[in-house]
Amino acid sequence: MNPLIHAGLLCLAIAAGAAGAHGDEPHGDAPHAPSPAMSTDPRFEAATELFEVVGRLDDGTLTLWLNRFATGEPVAGAAIELELDTLKALARYRAERGDYLVEDAAFVAALATPGQHALVLTVTAGEDADLLDTTVAIAPPPAADAGAAGNPARGRLAGGALLALATAAGLVFVWRRRQSITRERTA
Repeated sequence: MNPLIHAGLLCLAIAAGAAGAHGDEPHGDAPHAPSPAMSTDPRFEAATELFEVVGRLDDGTLTLWLNRFATGEPVAGAAIELELDTLKALARYRAERGDYLVEDAAFVAALATPGQHALVLTVTAGEDADLLDTTVAIAPPPAADAGAAGNPARGRLAGGALLALATAAGLVFVWRRRQSITRERTA
């Protein structure tokens, strides 16, 4: 068999093996990244025997959903007061959306800072009243990483370029070796 063809097939086999050994994405054993349609905004929940509340921080506001704990039935028109350290805020009921909104900028900004925040909610709905408490965990923003380790696509691109360079070097080596052998035979 022609040595140049043999070397090319060997390089292709190595490249195919390297392509299969990428290993930088989850294969069911690790959590997948959220899809673009999923919200990644900070969320929390709190519950007692009477009520359950789910909250989400989003664009300088805090949205709350209030339900009866036993039935999961939404609670409309309740009064919700929130306490965070020395700050207090009231949630406004939005009938058209069926949720509650906290727009107090100072309160929401304090809650959105990275760290663990103890939050107490006082809920009054008709004759029912309850205190719900929870801890809201806000992760620090991800650090900007311009290197290939922070960007898997860039790492794959760099690996592919290195593989192509190694393949080309191998082919040049085999071609020069063949030229050298051919010159020795004709001399």
